[in-house]
Amino acid sequence: MGDFFSAEKLYGNGFILISANFDASIEGLSSTLNIQIQIFPKPYKGQKDLLVEDVEDIMEAAYLTGDERLFILRSDNYSSVVQNRLLKLLEEPPVGVKFCILANSKSAILPTIRSRLPSFSENNKRDLPKIGIELKKITPQSMFEELKRVEKLDREDAKNYLFAMLDEYIKYRMFEEPTRNTAVLELFERSFRLLSLNTSPKIVFATILSELARR
Repeated sequence: MGDFFSAEKLYGNGFILISANFDASIEGLSSTLNIQIQIFPKPYKGQKDLLVEDVEDIMEAAYLTGDERLFILRSDNYSSVVQNRLLKLLEEPPVGVKFCILANSKSAILPTIRSRLPSFSENNKRDLPKIGIELKKITPQSMFEELKRVEKLDREDAKNYLFAMLDEYIKYRMFEEPTRNTAVLELFERSFRLLSLNTSPKIVFATILSELARR
């Protein structure tokens, strides 16, 4: 476990850690990383979820001067309201403050946050599928073939495929044209919600690929 919780993950503003056991992850981080750690929600509260009032605690603590610190956020369910309140802080944290967001799945984290922090998993058994289209060069033919490929996916497989497409998009566009990127990330966000509502994968992916082809 020591090798997994390496200090190199503290480069940048922090990271997202997908974990099935938050307590074990916190113990691993605490025993391995030479950095002051603060946990939110504060442990004495006994909460399972991070709430809006906890975000206020995080902001207050973040702007206090001190040594380098790692803020560990844990929540069984992250609401979109909470995540949107955190967005600016995660994007431009005070000097010396890093973040670790503990989540039980990638789907718990909004794409707009995933684009700002690298993701790691303690369980790498389930890899994302390889997408069958080159997002940099979408043609009518490649879009047609891709839509044929996704139309028979069930809801969970379609979500995994959408995650793979999001990861691929982030790799080559993450640092380009931030304003336009934000609009695309919001489109991915809506697409995850639509798939959760059993919208046809063909319709969801047709919308995304059409938008990407237009850019």
